[in-house]
Amino acid sequence: MELDEQKIDEFTLGYIYSALWELNETLDLNSEKNYDINNVAQASLDMIAKECKIFQENNKELLEKFYSTQRESGTGNFLPEHAGYDFWITRNKKQPIFWNQLEIQLARSLIKEAKKSGNHSIIEKNGVVHFSTPSQSN
Repeated sequence: MELDEQKIDEFTLGYIYSALWELNETLDLNSEKNYDINNVAQASLDMIAKECKIFQENNKELLEKFYSTQRESGTGNFLPEHAGYDFWITRNKKQPIFWNQLEIQLARSLIKEAKKSGNHSIIEKNGVVHFSTPSQSN
């Protein structure tokens, strides 16, 4: 079944793309065998969409500041997809890419909020990608 990516918000797509990139890198697959969004189990997509929505709602002011800071600095198009990408990276105990380009206090605030969400494990089984239920981060 082909998934209609247009029905998923940009933040959530960025989150999913980031996770899949990491999985593909970990499995060291060539580009012809990379997993994409159509390989993600529906239950995992539903869980991710809910978590991303909650994160965006709970951090609306910080995220708006993130977007406006980038627009004002003229450093490019910092989109919700970039924030979703960093949400995946940060909650899984890695250094964010886009948030680190921000004013230090704003970056720290976004990182702190992402870590509160716990981290996911991501696995592939029989060609289907599954995300674990988040575990609390210490």
